[in-house]
Amino acid sequence: MGIEYILDCECALRQEYGLDWMTEMFKHKTSVDTLCEVIALQEPDKNLEDVGYTYEKLEGDMRIRVKDNLAGMKEKTDAFTEKLKVCSDCPCNLVLPGGETRTGMGCYRTISYPIDAIAENILISAVKRVVTNPKEFPYANMVIEFIEENKISGNPIENMRKRGTYPFFELRDAPELKYGKIFRRSRINTNQIWELLSTQTIPYSYSVLIFEFLEVFRQEMKKEKDYKSSKTSFELLVFDMLLRTSVTNKADVLVHR
Repeated sequence: MGIEYILDCECALRQEYGLDWMTEMFKHKTSVDTLCEVIALQEPDKNLEDVGYTYEKLEGDMRIRVKDNLAGMKEKTDAFTEKLKVCSDCPCNLVLPGGETRTGMGCYRTISYPIDAIAENILISAVKRVVTNPKEFPYANMVIEFIEENKISGNPIENMRKRGTYPFFELRDAPELKYGKIFRRSRINTNQIWELLSTQTIPYSYSVLIFEFLEVFRQEMKKEKDYKSSKTSFELLVFDMLLRTSVTNKADVLVHR
């Protein structure tokens, strides 16, 4: 479960099967592959037909519960993987850290919940560096100005943060920064940043501003001794590459939360 990002690019698979089906199958593929790996290690003789697999399927506006077994679901995800071979020639395919190209649906990325505390603290450190040196980071500073000018409050994210049924965030309180002249103090917190990144389509013309801000995030991350244990930080950097691909291909980023 997380924030899903999809490049709004021309796609034969999407036209034939629909975006919802593609994203659902991609998530099933990840789950099925993981379960098969665990079973192969722990119970190598177990028949996958004896392992239940229950999931929700979208039909129209309704989500229905479907019972299957792992063997049957693996057949479906293997067939889906075969269809994804066409993605290798897609200009919107994503290049991962290290230079390798992602196989299949490079137009799709997820920042998973819960958002970890390390990443949120690095985010607010990046904000501090930007607002302290706006001339050094003019494009990144435009992200902060956009939040202020459009009165992005962060309230929808605050409601998620306080909700006790699912831990969307490790931190109960959003890290906050006060800045500006003493009599004209401004404040910004990470709720506002997450609202910007997760509640609306990101036009490709804005992608360049956000990836410039995430470049500052990358620099600040290197100062954090425990950054390697932050899954959210890594996912933000891969999202950064999706934004760069968005600019290159003039493709807006659709957001599903």
